[in-house]
Formats: sequence, structure tokens, C-alpha cells
Amino acid sequence: MINNHKHKFMIFALAFVMIFGLFAVLPSANFTVSAAIYTGSAGADITWTLDTGTGVLEINGTGNMNWATTNSPWYSYRTSIKSVNISNGVTSIGNRAFRGSNNLTIIDIPISVIDIGEEAFYNCNSLTSITIPSNEITIGYYAFRGCDNLTSVTILVGVATIGNRAFYNCRNLTTVNIPFGANGIGEQAFYNCRELISITIPDGVTAIGNRAFQGCRSLTNIVMPASVISIGDRAFASCYDLTSINIPNGVTAIGNSAFQSCRSLISIDIPANVISIGNGVFRSCRSLTSITVEPSNSNYTSIDGVLFNKEITTIISYPGAKSGGYTIPTTVTRIENSAFSNNNNLTSIDIPTSITFIGDYAFAWCGNLISITVESNNLNYTSIDGVLFDKAITTLISYPGGKIGGYTIPVGVTDIEDGAFAGCENLTSIIIPNSVISIGHEAFDSCIGLTSVVIPNKVTFIGDYAFYYCESLANIIIPNSVNSIGYSAFQGCVSLTNITLPASVTTIEDYAFAYCESLISATFLGNAPTMLGYNVFYEATHDFTIYYHSETSGWDSLPFEWDEYNTVEISIFASGKCGDNLFWTLDDDGLLEITGTGDMWNWAGSAPWNIYRSNIRTIKIFNDVTSIGNRAFDNCNNLTSVEIPNSVTSIGEMAFVHCNNLTSVEIPIGVATIGNWAFANSFRLTSVEISASVTIIGWNAFYGTGLYDVYFASPIPPGCSIRRKPKITSRLFLL
Repeated sequence: MINNHKHKFMIFALAFVMIFGLFAVLPSANFTVSAAIYTGSAGADITWTLDTGTGVLEINGTGNMNWATTNSPWYSYRTSIKSVNISNGVTSIGNRAFRGSNNLTIIDIPISVIDIGEEAFYNCNSLTSITIPSNEITIGYYAFRGCDNLTSVTILVGVATIGNRAFYNCRNLTTVNIPFGANGIGEQAFYNCRELISITIPDGVTAIGNRAFQGCRSLTNIVMPASVISIGDRAFASCYDLTSINIPNGVTAIGNSAFQSCRSLISIDIPANVISIGNGVFRSCRSLTSITVEPSNSNYTSIDGVLFNKEITTIISYPGAKSGGYTIPTTVTRIENSAFSNNNNLTSIDIPTSITFIGDYAFAWCGNLISITVESNNLNYTSIDGVLFDKAITTLISYPGGKIGGYTIPVGVTDIEDGAFAGCENLTSIIIPNSVISIGHEAFDSCIGLTSVVIPNKVTFIGDYAFYYCESLANIIIPNSVNSIGYSAFQGCVSLTNITLPASVTTIEDYAFAYCESLISATFLGNAPTMLGYNVFYEATHDFTIYYHSETSGWDSLPFEWDEYNTVEISIFASGKCGDNLFWTLDDDGLLEITGTGDMWNWAGSAPWNIYRSNIRTIKIFNDVTSIGNRAFDNCNNLTSVEIPNSVTSIGEMAFVHCNNLTSVEIPIGVATIGNWAFANSFRLTSVEISASVTIIGWNAFYGTGLYDVYFASPIPPGCSIRRKPKITSRLFLL
């Protein structure tokens, strides 16, 4: 036995020496993996070699780079690439060549390269500068998109075309040198290059593409050559710091919203050769005081800084900094889209008899506009209390942004036009009649004072941005008629905590409820929508939960992004209406929820949930419900708690009669009347707290209860009657 122990000890000691002796001969205690060298083909006559130890990628040969796969042959090792050397003779950089090479800092492009492919440097986040050599070179679609740290681009000579989205979202790009020889700047070429300060476009460029410089917020100076003949849609939109711009005499076309939201632009001159100006071209240019047109222009003119067509029959743009009221000339028959929109200095507008057409968003986001007045003889339009309608009063076109308080849309209106209430920051409430079937795009955009909305049960579609950033909106009722919720429809509704989506909803577009930072849950009453957009609930609360019913389907095939949400399967016994604008649901946990706006119906017999009364354990009444109906919860024998909001002003007769397991009730501030027999014969009710707002307590309101303590926040209301069983004495307290 002793010898065996010695033998085992010697084996252990030998193993110890061998293991730690091995560590002794290593250069350090940390293991290292030898650098690898990878090689391959990147074209018919092009080879590549990558040394992962140095991070150097060598590309040698002649002709075009190309590969059969979606990504480059070195894509799997992209994070190891730090610098790239391309030999002279290579004529193109292939599509997605260095996509996602986020450690790439140096690239040597030879003079032989004449084409930089699509997404060639997409998301090369460590690339800070790049020099493109002289040649007739084309820069492809998304070539440098997302190069967040790219600050300088130098194009030596001869670039032929800067392709669509070439430098898209290069947020830190400050300097771009575009040489002589370029003939076009593609769509969104420099989109959202936020730090770009100035740019000179060389002679020879004839077209500036759609959105080419949109979002270049720091751009203060831009020089356009005489060769430019067209400026695309939104080409300079949201260039916040741009104070002036010289439109060359050769320009013939200015696209839709070309200078929208150029907040610092003070004045603009339209040259003689312009024959086409798009809609909303100067929308949201809040510093713009005047628009001047060269007198020899045969298509356009200006009067007092306002832009018209030459015949003065169409008003195109009213400067955003002009203040006071405005009377449209009697020669005008047409008001173009967005003609007055986003003018916060306009206070009133008078529309003459001659007007036959008013475009979309014509008066939207005019924050101080108090009234829109239409001459009574106009055959196409009318106004009621300063609100603009079509002549038949079936379409609400525009509600002045400066009006204060609530508003009731007239019965008979069927359509709420695009942008009808957009920017009405002082609108606090809205009543939409059941006649309405359509709510347009941006209809209530930025109505920051709006707290609740009930959508009528004939509406099938809620438009894009319909309630965008309605920051006070805490309650929204979506009826069972709605089948589609538009893009960003409720984005930024930061007061919204819960949303119930009816079974009719089959489509929810991108960002529909994004940035609803207080959103706790979404309850789906039907199957999972067949079309779910991107980031529908983006930036909801961290414990955001999706509830769906056990009898519905589609919940096992949701988009991957929904994996981050809690999902809970629930059962609902029943649901329905309990007021003109009130709805109820009862789940399998015994929670009865009342949502919506306005009064609960009164019942002479039983409420609609009465057949399930033994299942009801908790009642939650949401804010904006204003009354509890007669006999609403009578004989709910298993009810143990009820939550009454401040919005309720009256509790109906026999509302909680015979609720035998209800032990305490708090009557909140807001309730003025407690009806006859309201809590009668709820014999386990032992404590009630009554707020100061209560002025009437009906006959036998608490008869037959087990009340021991009654707390009043004010003197006992007149007519108060608490009748009790013998030998029990209630105690009354004034708070």
C-alpha cells in the first residue's frame, strides 16, 4: 500500500514538472496564436493576400475585381484588415469589396481604378480620410455609406459621377473636394453629412440629385456653377445653417421641397430661366422674408415677396417669416400644396370667391393662425368658426393652429384631410363623429396638448404620422373597423401607457408606436398581424409586454426583433361596448377593464358583463371615463377591488349593490354624486374614503354595508344617509 502511494506521488510529480516546465520555456504565460496568411483570386487576373498579423491586404493584377458570391473573398477576415494596397493595373474596386472592414484605416487606390463599386466601403468606421486619384472614375451606390469617422475626401481630377448615396450618412465628413470633370451628383450622395460646412460644385455638373445634400445641417456655403440646370427634390432640405444660396441662371427646374427646412435662409432669388418649381419648395423656411423673381422670367413672378405663377392665378409659396394676416388676391384660383405651411407668424387668411383648388397641407403647422375665412359666394369651400371645409362640409381641410381648447367635428364630416390639425399645439380635446371614415396622413401631427382620442368605428386606415408626437395623448381607442395603422402613426406619444389593437388590424407599418417611452403593453384581440413593419414598438419601456389571446394564431412567427419583448398568452371571456365611446374586456384572471371616453350607459336590467359576474374579481376603469352607470356592477359577488379614476364625476344608482366581497372603496376627487343605493348591501364593505368633490350622497347609498369607518375630506354632504344594521355603529372622520 505504501509503495502504491509512492508510485502515484511520483507520477503526479512528473506530470507537474512536465506541465510547468512547458510554461517555463514559453516566452510568456499567455498563449498566442500564430498569424495566418490567406490568399485567393479576386478576378480573372487578380490575386489577393492577407497577412492577419500585420493586417495588410495586398491586391495585385490587372482588370476588374469581381466574385461570384455576394461578399468579397476576404469577407470572413474583414475585421483583421487594417490597410489595403491595390496595384496599378487594377481597374475597379468590386461591389461590397471592403464592406464592414471596421478596422481599415488606410487604402491606396491606384490611378488605374475607374470604378468604385456599390457599398465598396460600407461601414468602414475607422476610415478617416480617402484620396481618389485622377481618372474618369465613377463612385457607386452607397460606396462610403456609414463611414462615420470619415472627415475628408479628396478627389484629385476627373471624377465622372458621384453615385447615388455615395457618401450617405458620413456624419463627420467636413471637407469634400470635387474636381473639374464631374457631370453629376447622385441622389442622396451626401445625405445626412451633418458636419459638412461648405462645398464647391465644379463647372460641368448639370444635375444635383434628389436629396443630394439633405440633412447637411452645418452647411453654410454652397457654390453652384453655371452648368447646373436642375436641382432635385429635397436637394438641400434641412440644411439648417444655410443663410443664402445663389441659383445659377441656367437652372430650369427646382424640385419638390428643394429647400424645405432651411431655417436660416433669409431670401431667395429665382432666375429668369426657371420653368418648373415643385411643391413645398420653401416650406418651413422660418427665416425667409421674401422670394424674388427675375422680372424677365416668363413663368413666375412675386408680389410683396410672395411667389406666384406669371398669371397670378396660382399662389406657390408664402415666406415663412412674413407676419400678420393675408388676403389672397382675387385673381388666384389655386393654392398649391404647402403654400403657407409652417408659417408661425401668419395670424389670419382670407380666401376669395375665385379659389377652386386648395392643395394638401396648405395651412398646416401654422402655429399662430387663428382663423381661415372663405367668402360666402365661393362654390367650392366654406369656413365655420374659422375652420376650413369643402362646400358640402364633408371634408375638414384645415383647423387653424392657433385656436385654443377643444373641438367637436360637425356630424356629417366623412374625411379628415392630410395635415388637417397638424401642429395644433393648443388643441386639448377632439370629438370625432361616427360619420368620419378617413383620417389622413399627419392629421393630428404634433398636437401636443391632445390627451385622448376615440376613433369612430367606420375608419379603416390610420394614416402615416397621424398622431405623430402627440406627447400628451394617454388614451386612444382603436375600433374593430381599423385594418391598417400607418408608418409612425403614434410615434413619440410619450404619455401612452397601454394600447389595445382590435382583431381587425392586419397591418402595422414601421415605427407605428416607436419612441412611446411610457408604453407598458400592447394587447392584441385577434391574430398576429400579417404585415408587421420594422421597429413597431422601438424604445418602449424595458418591460414592455405583448398580450395575445390563447385562441388566436401567428404568434410563433413574429419578426426576430420581437424576441426582445415579453409575450403573454391570455384568455378573454368576452368584450364589447358599454357606452357610446366606451369598451370593456374581461380576462381569465377576472380583470374587467373599461376604456374609452365619456359616460357609461345606464342599465335598467343588467350590464353586458353580468352573465360573467361571478368571474369578476377586479375592476379597472381608465381615465377619461366620466360616469359609472346605474346597476353597472350589481351582484358581482367575487369583486374585491375597484379602481375609479379622477375623470369619473358620478356613480350611478345601485352601481355596486350586493358586491359582497368588496371591503374598501376610495371615491376620488372628481366624483360629485353617489347615487341612491350605490353600494347598498355590500355587507363586507367596512371602509370608505370620500373626497371633497362629493356634494351629493343618495338615499341608502351605503345601506346594509359593514361600514365601520367613513372618511370625509370635507363637511358631510347634505342628504347623506348611511343606514346600518342594528348594534353596529359607524365612525365618521373628517380628513
